[in-house]
Amino acid sequence: MGPKIFSHDGKAYYMPWESTICISERWFYNTTDQKYKPVDELARLYRQCTKNDNILILNCPPARDGKIREKDIQVLNELRKQLQ
Repeated sequence: MGPKIFSHDGKAYYMPWESTICISERWFYNTTDQKYKPVDELARLYRQCTKNDNILILNCPPARDGKIREKDIQVLNELRKQLQ
């Protein structure tokens, strides 16, 4: 079997590899986290992952109030525009 094909109970399943990155500097929410990856870099990473049939997970930790930070939303919207 190929490296992305796994078997369970006699059945074969395709399992894409995952690449997980943070859009900002820290993995978990941190009040001092203000440094973000450039949208161009995020787009490059996305294209690199998906061209190889992998998936990219973007870590956007919620703030203490359970909401996604406004800057995270802005970066994700810019990334969406660039990838369209």
